[in-house]
Amino acid sequence: MVSDGGRGFQDVRPNSNMNDGVPSNDSAPGRQLRSFWLPLLAVSAPFLLATFPVVFLVAENSNESIRFYEVVFPLGILWIGIAAITLLSHLWLGSTLRAAVVAIVLVTAFYGYGVLIAQNEQTIGGVAVFRGR
Repeated sequence: MVSDGGRGFQDVRPNSNMNDGVPSNDSAPGRQLRSFWLPLLAVSAPFLLATFPVVFLVAENSNESIRFYEVVFPLGILWIGIAAITLLSHLWLGSTLRAAVVAIVLVTAFYGYGVLIAQNEQTIGGVAVFRGR
């Protein structure tokens, strides 16, 4: 630091982002990578989560003759729905990560609903209050 005639001190270090030889948090390489990959992973996670059960069913039934459109059409509908949910929740919440969490919760609820209903029967005093199918 060099005095500049009583007006304060002037920073003459070559890299003003350095603080005693340690880079500040704004210029850290990990932060730059995280700011690139985290939204990308957040947006792709609901799509991957929704795609897995469809691909799993196709793989389990690989001995049957499954046509290409029988797989692509449901996936297209799923992806359009997830894109709409993610976009609307992003506009509502203002955050990509929160929008991804909302989409993941809704995808999980979509796939888990049938399993929960099939296994769940609520009775109070022998009277069925909630019964699946």
